[in-house]
Amino acid sequence: MIKYIELCVLFHQSGRFFMNIRLLLINFMLVITIQPSSLMGVQDGESCHNASVLSDRILSQMEIFARIATAVQFFYPGDEAKATDWEAFVASAMREIAEASSDDDSKILRRIFAGVAPALRINGERCAQESEFVSEKMIVWVQNGYIEEPDYDPEKSAYKRERVVIAASEGAEIAPYVTTYGDVAIEMPLAVYVDEKERSFPRVATLPAYDKMPEDLNDSYVCLSAATKVWGVFRHYFPYFDTIKVDWDGELPKLLLACKSGSEKHFFNTLRRSLTRFQDNHINLMNHSRDLPLYTVPVAFDLVQNSLTVIYKAEDDRSVISIADELIAIDGVSARELLSEKTLCSLRSDHRSDSEVALNYLIRREKDENVTLTLKNRAGELYSAVLKSSHHYGDISWPAEKAYSFEDMPLTQLVESGIHYVNLSKIKACDVKQIIEKLKDAKALVLDLRNYPVDFMGWWNFLSHVSTANLSSLPMFYHIPMAPDQKRTEIMAVPQEIEPASPQLSIPAVALSSKFSMSQNEHALGFIQSAKIPVVGERTFGINGNWTYIHFMGGYKSKEGFSVTFTGMELKQHDSSALIGVGIIPDIEVNRTVKGLRQGNDELLETAVSILRKEIKDQM
Repeated sequence: MIKYIELCVLFHQSGRFFMNIRLLLINFMLVITIQPSSLMGVQDGESCHNASVLSDRILSQMEIFARIATAVQFFYPGDEAKATDWEAFVASAMREIAEASSDDDSKILRRIFAGVAPALRINGERCAQESEFVSEKMIVWVQNGYIEEPDYDPEKSAYKRERVVIAASEGAEIAPYVTTYGDVAIEMPLAVYVDEKERSFPRVATLPAYDKMPEDLNDSYVCLSAATKVWGVFRHYFPYFDTIKVDWDGELPKLLLACKSGSEKHFFNTLRRSLTRFQDNHINLMNHSRDLPLYTVPVAFDLVQNSLTVIYKAEDDRSVISIADELIAIDGVSARELLSEKTLCSLRSDHRSDSEVALNYLIRREKDENVTLTLKNRAGELYSAVLKSSHHYGDISWPAEKAYSFEDMPLTQLVESGIHYVNLSKIKACDVKQIIEKLKDAKALVLDLRNYPVDFMGWWNFLSHVSTANLSSLPMFYHIPMAPDQKRTEIMAVPQEIEPASPQLSIPAVALSSKFSMSQNEHALGFIQSAKIPVVGERTFGINGNWTYIHFMGGYKSKEGFSVTFTGMELKQHDSSALIGVGIIPDIEVNRTVKGLRQGNDELLETAVSILRKEIKDQM
């Protein structure tokens, strides 16, 4: 079983202090699905683009403000910053910067931050001239990732973000954060004094007043607040900057510029393009489809042997299109050109973007529009078919993905004499004892992990029977941010092990993977690799770890808001190489083929059985 682990986290690089953080790792992996509202904001024939430009001076001021604001929001430990409505505050401050008549940037910034971070120094001068206060206690932020209060459950959340009171002797050893943004130098304390009521000092008499923010992303200042928040969370908490080389500082002005036009669609387009650079296949933009139509034709496509291929037809489709036909054009435009254009905003890694676009975004229209497809049939003949965009895209892409990965396979099956099949994607904890008993005379096993598991503890408990040694997870790490901009970050390993259980299945086995094996699948496959069980099939999705949510204006639960997700912890392969953007590479790579699709063959399962058949023969 996974247990509570008391983790003693070492903080700060000079004069360190210790804090115990209780991390509950039960149900460590969240169920990862791409929400139906996770849309790509580029319609057929439209490119990702930025809005018209801000003046250089105002843009520079806004960039500097955004960087200071997010540093203060996430790391300044005072009560004022904690109590601030940051979305409204940033929108109001952006308006003040745009309308300011003074050219004294530092004076404007000190005025803006005086009420939220009184101890902050900008170009050597403190924002608020409040009297000094010294006590025996200080308060600091303790966090192992980003999480917003509506999502936070201290007993269950994988990510913790809390202010903690410590001894002043410990807090005094924490150096302030000193840096320069453009021509503005800041010095920000990361620990401040508190009184006997744990009120922070220095403190201001009243919190700053700012206008109520309209719930409308078409408002440029609201959009600027959204851009600042999303950019800031990634800047301070995304754990893969050492692996994925992204000039994220360079993306900030692009996001701010996208707000100038007063069109939320332009902002979403730019945001998608910026986020795609991260190669994080857990990134999703949930915005109630405000930048892309919801409907598609009753046929699904994917790349098979590098061809855009029909992989699924809805039951109500009466067209002449056949499974495995090749898509050539959409309304007279090259399908491959459209695919290439849309991958720039796919929110997917380089190795997954083509497939993601083909399956989910290639054809997205308003309801019941006519779409003319040009295809090539089995004989190599071109033909046309006119279909209506009559189906919600999720009602086509999800069944297509399941059909491609043979989701309808049973829980268990005797494939041939002595060779048993177990569907680890469908196994539940309550099934394990009975299945182990059924396998007592088995000579070999096929373990299927091509589809997303229905029960974490199902495959976990089953795998305890396949090895006499403890099985190790893929290496997992929390990044503990001690200061803004990830300048002081502690790395904390979070190992998991599966202990062996009786009876043991000491027989040959192989595991199946697909290109849709993602997150929890890859977590399970990591244990299978630890058991020295070969993986047969397709390269996997390439991401694992708990989601982090960023919500703006109430997030995806609000009609006007939106949410962004990303992976908040770092995972690697067993050899310490990257998992993100790479995936698990099978020991024996077998991909679906056009011929196999047309004939309905499960080439991956057939290959696995062939391998096991030979092993059984060799043991005789």
